[in-house]
Amino acid sequence: MKKILYVAIVIATFASCTNGYTIQGLIEGAADGKAIISNSANRVAAADLVADTTDIIGGKFTFKGKVTTPEFYTLTVEEKTFRFFLDNSNITIVGQLDSIKNATVSGSALADEIKVMNDTKKALRDAFDAEYHLNDLLKEYQQPETTEERREEIRQRYEELMPEIEALEKEVSDIDNEYITKNPTSPYTPILAQSKINDYKTEELVAIVNKMTEAANLKNNRIVKQLKETTDLLVTIEIGQQAPDFTQNDPDDNPITFSDIYKNNKVTMLDFWAGWCGPCRQFNPTLVKIYEKYHDKGFEILGVSMDRTKEQWTKAIDDDNLTWPQVSSIEYWDNPVGKLYYIRYIPQNVFVDQNGIIIAKKIGEEEIEKLLEERFSMTFIK
Repeated sequence: MKKILYVAIVIATFASCTNGYTIQGLIEGAADGKAIISNSANRVAAADLVADTTDIIGGKFTFKGKVTTPEFYTLTVEEKTFRFFLDNSNITIVGQLDSIKNATVSGSALADEIKVMNDTKKALRDAFDAEYHLNDLLKEYQQPETTEERREEIRQRYEELMPEIEALEKEVSDIDNEYITKNPTSPYTPILAQSKINDYKTEELVAIVNKMTEAANLKNNRIVKQLKETTDLLVTIEIGQQAPDFTQNDPDDNPITFSDIYKNNKVTMLDFWAGWCGPCRQFNPTLVKIYEKYHDKGFEILGVSMDRTKEQWTKAIDDDNLTWPQVSSIEYWDNPVGKLYYIRYIPQNVFVDQNGIIIAKKIGEEEIEKLLEERFSMTFIK
């Protein structure tokens, strides 16, 4: 696959328009009625939800307002939707109702820049798929008539192509990284940084967010504020920091305090998992073997479940033969402990020593065993 080069258009500053935005729209085929714009597709909290409604007359409509957080909005006309980037510019949207997703947007220099980036990334993915046909293979895999033998062939093909897939994803990610580096105060940079939090080391993310918080044009940007809150949390759970303590109930509704666990063991692992999580369940047999091998040497695990129901949680514990302590609030991703440790995916782990100091995070089977061997060897020598 020929590499498609991305030439960054460096924008030195993105000064917000004090007069706000104006959206002039024409959707051919739309009946007289209402047009709606909203940022609800971004899964914002209720307090941050922005929505506006205006009249459509002869397919034409106008919105006027001001945004403190430029971001993607959704235009809805007769239950048909179109996604566009809204900043404080004079914007024109033109399209047809029966193909509204193909509407065109003009008037925003920043939106044009974003389109260049997204078109470049799409071209990379399209060229990759044209060469390797992974989308066709995925569709074939999902067909009910596809035999298990054929599915295994497709799985093997994916495994064979994993180096190429990873190279593609890096190339796509590099486009975003280049933009963030060259445009630290662009209103689009907070959106990119938020989507890539797990790709950065904490100190790198802190440096990026500090530039945003110092920028006058991002002073009231909601996403920048969220990123600052996130980085303030992340620095407290870095390796070498005291692990945040907590108390949560086990399956019998008995409270368990984390510090009561780790102070009685040489190494304790926080295991964030759930009964509904396939990768978690697949790793559990391995984790059971590790636990049986090292528990008597001073290794303990405290499972923290992100389950939706107690039945799902306790059944998984029994089915997978998990004998170490378990806690949960049965609140899915709203588990307070998950928020305390910024858990955005599972399985995920955090390791602490007997004093509760974080010694490792987000490590796999081989690294877990290596960590435990090293720790217990050190203990033996002492």
